[in-house]
Amino acid sequence: MNDYSSKVLEVIQKIKTTATEVQEGLYFEEDFDKKAGKFYEVKISNRVGILIEEDLYKGNKKLEEALYFRKNLILRDYKDFIKDLPNVYIFKNKEKMEGQKSNTASNNRKQEEMVFIPQIPKFSLERVILPPSVKEDVLLSLTLIENQKRIYEDWGFEEVDAKPKLILNFYGPPGTGKTMVSHAIAKMLNKNILAVNYAEIESKYVGDAPKNLFKAFNTAKESDAVLFFDEADSFLGKRIQNVSSSSDQAINSLRSQMLILLEDFEGVVVFATNLADNYDKAFESRILKHIHFDLPTLENREAIISITIPSKVPFSEEVNREELCKKLAEISEGFSGREIKNAVLESLTSAVQQSTETIGETVFLEGFKKHKERLEKFEQERKQKGGISKEVKERIENKIKEKLAQEKVEDTPEKTENPEEK
Repeated sequence: MNDYSSKVLEVIQKIKTTATEVQEGLYFEEDFDKKAGKFYEVKISNRVGILIEEDLYKGNKKLEEALYFRKNLILRDYKDFIKDLPNVYIFKNKEKMEGQKSNTASNNRKQEEMVFIPQIPKFSLERVILPPSVKEDVLLSLTLIENQKRIYEDWGFEEVDAKPKLILNFYGPPGTGKTMVSHAIAKMLNKNILAVNYAEIESKYVGDAPKNLFKAFNTAKESDAVLFFDEADSFLGKRIQNVSSSSDQAINSLRSQMLILLEDFEGVVVFATNLADNYDKAFESRILKHIHFDLPTLENREAIISITIPSKVPFSEEVNREELCKKLAEISEGFSGREIKNAVLESLTSAVQQSTETIGETVFLEGFKKHKERLEKFEQERKQKGGISKEVKERIENKIKEKLAQEKVEDTPEKTENPEEK
């Protein structure tokens, strides 16, 4: 056993001991927050030693989740456990802690602070079915990212463009592969991915959203991760010209902060948006390439269905898998890749419910037809209710505000010119 393995086992033993102490209700005076009146969370490294944690962290940078000790928790084997060690926390006297609520707003605010954790990419480009033109755009962008030093420094393109743009915008309908390709890019670059959406950045506390955004960029920088903003329309929209409320000011502040952070960030950023317009011109100048992700074609749907139906599915002998995929591709016109996946899952679930040893093609044909009927019904109801997307609604609201503000400005001189009205 080498020194590293020995140290790992030593740490685990200390962790087990500490976890047992916590589960038995033991705690220490220094873990009591007098101001909040309760015991607070303590990072495990504070128990077993900062130096040990740093040594382990060097060999285990890829973190997928944070673990928490609770009663009856069974520790996993050390290989699985150690990779998560830097993010392991123990809660002192957790039952008491949950039963006591802080009376101070500052403590509540501290508890709600965002923590961003990079992930190992889940998808490879080989598993994503894309039109040739889209895949070509993605690969060309990757080539620039991987060879920026050669192009900009060695070949002197920095004389034309001082700084390489490593920002991509994937736009198109939901479920068309934007998230999967973002993961694939991170994987091809041998980096982790930090996925962030608007809801995680937004805060009920005034001024906290820009701080959360800064924290996301800083985390990506420190971990050398690809920074992926999902549902990013709210980040890239045009700044409101006629600010009439604190919420308008907050939106503008966040978008301005995004511009500043993008300018200084030297890593890779990917945005996923649903709309191709209404972007602020300042963002346009910073984006390397806009890549459109459309709903899959007939050929694409057939390929997606082929890789989505597991090879272990016990088809009956008369089923021709290739022919089945073609039939399902015809039925699924208008489906996104995500909807195809859901239709396959629904079909498999129906097969289990029928308790058959082998599965005929009827199960899948009916499953896809039912899924399509459900989607069409949902779309019809949405249109009847006049439903519109959040992004379109925001754009309409901004135009209305600007129109009202303009009318107010135009009306003002007429009311103030007559001295008798003063």
